[in-house]
Amino acid sequence: MLSDGTDSVDASWDGSQRLRPRWSQRRSLGRNVIWTLSGNTGLAISQWLMLVVVAKLGQPAQVGQYALALGLTAPVMLLASLNLRAVQSTDIRNDHPFVSYLRLRLCTTVVALVVCLAIARVASLSTGTALVVGFVALAKASESVSDVFYGRLQQREQMDRIAISMVARGVLSLLAMTIMMWTTGSVVWGACGVLLSWLAMLVIYDIQTAGDGPGTIALHRELAGGWGWHGLRALLPLAWLAAPLGGVQMLISLNTNIPRFFIQAVAGEYELGIYAAIAYVTMAGSTFVAAIGQAASPRLARLFADGDRAGFIRLLQRLVAFFLASCVVAIAIVLVAGDALLSYLYTPAYAAHASLLLLFTISFGVGAIVSVCGFGITAARRFRPQVPVVAVAVLAVTAASAVLVPRFGILGAAWAVLISLIVWAFGAGWVLRSVLTDVRASAGRADVRPVGMEATKP
Repeated sequence: MLSDGTDSVDASWDGSQRLRPRWSQRRSLGRNVIWTLSGNTGLAISQWLMLVVVAKLGQPAQVGQYALALGLTAPVMLLASLNLRAVQSTDIRNDHPFVSYLRLRLCTTVVALVVCLAIARVASLSTGTALVVGFVALAKASESVSDVFYGRLQQREQMDRIAISMVARGVLSLLAMTIMMWTTGSVVWGACGVLLSWLAMLVIYDIQTAGDGPGTIALHRELAGGWGWHGLRALLPLAWLAAPLGGVQMLISLNTNIPRFFIQAVAGEYELGIYAAIAYVTMAGSTFVAAIGQAASPRLARLFADGDRAGFIRLLQRLVAFFLASCVVAIAIVLVAGDALLSYLYTPAYAAHASLLLLFTISFGVGAIVSVCGFGITAARRFRPQVPVVAVAVLAVTAASAVLVPRFGILGAAWAVLISLIVWAFGAGWVLRSVLTDVRASAGRADVRPVGMEATKP
């Protein structure tokens, strides 16, 4: 039994060891948004401050090393994650028990970790950069396991527990990075500190807080078994369902990082450090969008399952209006004080690139529209149609980077990102339009397939 004083969850295990939670009352969307926003914002600010620490205590080249490590490991880890958290949070009828999500995540994370370490071994990287890549890969593996426990809590709309974990993880990793950079001046040891802090949060808090008393013992017992061929083969339907979202997440990461790879190849780690540091200034806005989307996704899934087309559209429209208004305010701030802001946040070396910050801010607005479309599409569990849309965006950013980065450097990379987001927005809007025509048709069906399962067929 879990209780936070206002809502209760009765957790029992049936003969198939499937956890069936029952909520005594639905949690407020506003409350969930506040908690989710707090957690995501706290973690994002901490991650950005880690970059600030590296920039203040080190050199732009070290910022470039850290950014390159993030860029190399993120696509692999995101593909392996299969975005199971989104599948969990919209699995309102418990098609798959939590142990299946956890076992699948452990399997794919091990594979992803091996791939990342192989990249660090065979790529033409300096020893220091390769070590940073290795530590970042291990840290992301720990984060990936934490994320599947977050998915369990998000399905129950227990966003407060997720927020506490995210903020604590962010604060601990920031302290670790600061202490290591201050004492050693090495981003390698800084990345090692991040790994240790994230691993500690996984073991001490995340695993414990997602447990259900006696249910946790049953979960551990079932997780310990089922690693034979028969048990792993049973995970294939879930993996097939979630694979498109994993592909989408990988492509999204590539869409962000491909320009950085071109910068690394053309201009080196110093210019990459400038680009990455300025890009991170708008990361708070992207985190803001993601936090609200995570809180709204379970509600959108219910509206779709109930066939409430008007409510579904109304919630999406509110999200678009809110994000666009936020973008207008951000653009005004950058136009008035962009160079001063960069000089204060980093060093005067970054202030000369205020035009880069303006392009990133505009990209934030276009990206917010793309994200809202993605919230609606994912809530309807239309996973596969998203893959070609993002793939086209990746092709656009690759082509634009190949043309613009050699000519215009980091400014050309920012233009490439904006071009790809515009292409992506048109594609996502087209997919969302087809979803809206099916909202009413999803109501009243006896099985769970109307929640987008048809779209998962090959």
